[in-house]
Amino acid sequence: MRIDLIKYQALGNDYLVLDLPGPLDQLVPLLPVLCDRHRGLGSDGLLAFDPVRMAVRIFNPDSSEAQKSGNGLRITAAHAVLEHGAGDEFELATIGRSNPVRVLARNGAEVVTELDIGRAFVFVFASPRWLGKLLVGALCLLFFWLVAPLFIFAGYGVAVARRARAGDHQLPAWDRLGEKLRDGFLITALFLVWNIPGLLLGVPTELVAAGGSGGGGGSDLLNRAFGALATLGGLWSLLVLILQSAIWGQYLQGGFGAALNVAAVFRRVRYNVGLTIVVGALAIVLSALAVSGFAILIGGLVTLPYAAFVSAHLFGSHSRLTDEAVAVARPAVVPA
Repeated sequence: MRIDLIKYQALGNDYLVLDLPGPLDQLVPLLPVLCDRHRGLGSDGLLAFDPVRMAVRIFNPDSSEAQKSGNGLRITAAHAVLEHGAGDEFELATIGRSNPVRVLARNGAEVVTELDIGRAFVFVFASPRWLGKLLVGALCLLFFWLVAPLFIFAGYGVAVARRARAGDHQLPAWDRLGEKLRDGFLITALFLVWNIPGLLLGVPTELVAAGGSGGGGGSDLLNRAFGALATLGGLWSLLVLILQSAIWGQYLQGGFGAALNVAAVFRRVRYNVGLTIVVGALAIVLSALAVSGFAILIGGLVTLPYAAFVSAHLFGSHSRLTDEAVAVARPAVVPA
């Protein structure tokens, strides 16, 4: 008898996949050897997939069972499509959770999924007690001059993004305010740091404007140079707006330091350039929508929280779905 395993990789993580019913009880104790890069097949773990229940159990190289793995789910989704003919939309069950999967394309040994943009615009109204949660957000904005409520509001957006990244599409509770205050401060400081180059490039022009411009050809040349710097500063600020979903993704995954890793941010962008641009553009449009609410006075206190929560959901979903392509290696065969 032999045990057939298929080895996949997703975003740098590789897993062995075993179809159930299979000799799982015999295989799990062998994982420390099987997953060893030198003595075995080399793997970050084992995925035991039940094609009947569309469920997966995730095991670490030390034989312990994990509750979740983003890349493990990506691999399981690809396996369900490639080996079991799963459709374009289905759900994968893990411990205590159902994970929706939507397939965008099937390119030979690659399976690509997409961001469900429509859900981001309606999830607010599908959440329990959504109106009360919106009104709490409005209160935070109403007392923005106290500063702390503004940071708590921003931190609530981080909580929304985290839930979307985990596949949970409901507004979180307004609890753990200390954590939200910290997250709000960090995400605000993060984007301030990212915008520093654009602000600095615009400083010379502001100084010249404040001091007045003198005559002469040399002065005109200097003004043109400063104007060019200000234009570059504006372009940098626009670039940050487009990249904000990738920056958020880095923060959600690794915290403040990871979000300042420029190379990692651009690697995340390269995984799916089109998706990054679409989400960034939608966030800009949502900001305009939020501001437009102030045209009817109190309306902005409703449109701004709504737009902020939708944007946060988009950022969280982008973080979850960045580069859903999964490459498949040749099957590995393990003698029993």
